Amino acid sequence: MFQTFADYMTYEVFKIEPGTQLAGAVDFFIYDSLKIFFMLTVIIFLWKRVCR
Repeated sequence: MFQTFADYMTYEVFKIEPGTQLAGAVDFFIYDSLKIFFMLTVIIFLWKRVCR
């Protein structure tokens, strides 16, 4: 799910040529940012549920 979106953003929206170092870096940055944001959201949601 996250990888598909990161690929779409990197190659379709930003029009970066696949296989280059820049494409790999941008793809990794978008993928990891989404993953970290999602995990933090889940952790905060669970923390709020436990503390109530």
